Amino acid sequence: MAQKKRTNAVLRIILKADDTHVIESTDPILWQKVLGAINAGSGGLKNEELDAINTKLVRGALGGTELIDQMAKDIRVSADVLKGACAPSESEPFIHLDKHHWEAMKKGTPNRGPGSIAPIALAGTLLALWKEKINGGDCAIGEAQKVLKTVGVKDKHPKRALRNCEWLQVRGSNVIINPAQISKAIALARLYCTKEWGSSNRNAG
Repeated sequence: MAQKKRTNAVLRIILKADDTHVIESTDPILWQKVLGAINAGSGGLKNEELDAINTKLVRGALGGTELIDQMAKDIRVSADVLKGACAPSESEPFIHLDKHHWEAMKKGTPNRGPGSIAPIALAGTLLALWKEKINGGDCAIGEAQKVLKTVGVKDKHPKRALRNCEWLQVRGSNVIINPAQISKAIALARLYCTKEWGSSNRNAG
């Protein structure tokens, strides 16, 4: 009998108070440090490393509340609408696109020309805005492709599409938001979340 293919396990750090789930993290650097501290005993981590762990855990806790609220406020939607549209999280792929919002965008925008939105441009915009909130570092183009994968899509020419997007800039294998065009990035995020496509998407195209 053929053996089933094993998938890669995801390691998680879970903090509990008795049976109450307080917080969890899948950050690989974080769990490696915690594992090292457990193996080394109470003196296994320096004060600055303990501070870094505390910061990551606190930021993780905020990721489900204040950070999402902040991003929602930036793009002028409710936190519930934001979570329903793209479910921001601190675990890869960071953004999970909702199929109904995705369908609304595809129906409300042309496939090409003025007003069209490249799939990788939407993914890169949402991802860059969110990673800035969580201090998640650079937004890799490969990460944006993983975001698209949540709705079963892959952009075949991502760099070309991103270079044609005026509010995004390609930096090697990363993509960043053009500071001079941040309003257009925010406008696109809002349109995706609210599904208010049509003539109103001209400011994001």
